[in-house]
Amino acid sequence: MRNLKMLFLAVLLLAGMAACKKGGGTVHRSGSGPAAKIGDIVIYDFVLKKDGKELFSTAQSGQSAKDIISEPTKIKDAMYKFVMTSLMSMKKGDSTTFVMNLDTFKIKPQGLDSAKKAEFTFSLKDVMSETQFLATLKPEEQAMFKSQKKQMALQERAEGLKDQIKATQTAYENSRTAFIARAKPVADSMNILSKTMSAGGVPNTQTTASGLKYAIIKEGTGAAIGDSKFAFVNYYGCLTNGKKFDESFERGSPFIFPVGVGQVIPGWDEGVALMKEGSTAVFLVPSKLGYGEKPNGAIPGNSDLVFYVELLKAY
Repeated sequence: MRNLKMLFLAVLLLAGMAACKKGGGTVHRSGSGPAAKIGDIVIYDFVLKKDGKELFSTAQSGQSAKDIISEPTKIKDAMYKFVMTSLMSMKKGDSTTFVMNLDTFKIKPQGLDSAKKAEFTFSLKDVMSETQFLATLKPEEQAMFKSQKKQMALQERAEGLKDQIKATQTAYENSRTAFIARAKPVADSMNILSKTMSAGGVPNTQTTASGLKYAIIKEGTGAAIGDSKFAFVNYYGCLTNGKKFDESFERGSPFIFPVGVGQVIPGWDEGVALMKEGSTAVFLVPSKLGYGEKPNGAIPGNSDLVFYVELLKAY
């Protein structure tokens, strides 16, 4: 839900907070509705004025701003953290105004270089639970909202894990030679295994409700990683006749991706989420969970795909 416009306005809010501490801001409260809490969806309007003249308002654009309330202490971005803190301090129906005396600023906010005073007002129109908010959306909008929510959670998660992820990447870079050495053995085995999997001959193959077929060749430890994790995997992909179209072994570098947010084909999002860290599996991905009707590089349209996947690490 966040966008560049929202971030720009957050800069102004942050500046406004500093001005208020110097006596340059006022807060008006008139609401009596519920206060926003973590996980709620808030709908609010904002107006920006420069020396008393309106520059922007959500009323003019015809669309109020929407955001998910996140835990401020877990937000690294100072601007967005202030937005969350401010919204959580309000009740439905509240209106807050910050007046910025820009002459006191060493560096004025972008777009307000010539202004002496800026006024920013935001009004909390509604506070809803996720269930209530989803009920107001069409099915395709619900799917988009859930995807955006996952991506926001992953961004916050990535920030907290960046040191661990970087260390893991460095360790795998040091194993480059060993990964490359496995390229031919994996290719040789997949030439046979892909055809066996396509014929339904791999023991303990399971089929999910979506049509994905998978077989765990080596069981890892712990529980299945599920969605919203960063997964390091080595893989080999081929058509059902054994013809390779992609792999990570020859590159000498595992592939890292966030699970469950649509950055890979649906069959991968679903299949890797079912694996435990340290597992090895084979997927038979029907075309509807792959690339569908359109050709994709060396993959013809309407192609079922076979993948050998090693889940090395998940965060």
